[in-house]
Amino acid sequence: MSPFALATARFEPGTPVCVLQIDADATHLYHGHVGKEARHQSLPIGSQQLGRGPLRHTPPSPLELEQAIAEVEDRIMPLARQSLAPSRLLLLAPALAPLAAVSQGPAPLPREQIERYFQQLAAQAEGDPGATSLFAPTPEFAAALLIVREWMHHLGFEQLEFADSAAERPPR
Repeated sequence: MSPFALATARFEPGTPVCVLQIDADATHLYHGHVGKEARHQSLPIGSQQLGRGPLRHTPPSPLELEQAIAEVEDRIMPLARQSLAPSRLLLLAPALAPLAAVSQGPAPLPREQIERYFQQLAAQAEGDPGATSLFAPTPEFAAALLIVREWMHHLGFEQLEFADSAAERPPR
């Protein structure tokens, strides 16, 4: 069964969904309607790939963050011409498991919360002694968070759900 079919199994047929799967070396997009074949695209940006590239330190430096943002934007901006939103954004990202663990709940995670988590990471990168975060700023976590942030910002998604928790909730 495809990642799209697994992540969307409990949703109403016909629901528009975008499944974003962030793996070590690539990010996969599955977009379509529940019950139909989803379109699949693969982008060469992943949590470990960015960690071996621009994001090499824990926490990443400000320059590393800027370089990673530029790389992610270059990869996702061609998708902005596609009509992905307004669909449900479901996330499969092992590197963001700590975020998923604290975000378990009935409500989707709004873009503003992802932005707050990213700003915490940026403050840590700047060496702000008052910067605190619930999450260890490893290169893999930083990369996956950055991919999600840029994805939501540039492609117009207002909220996301973690695919595992979305699959456990009844359809709306």
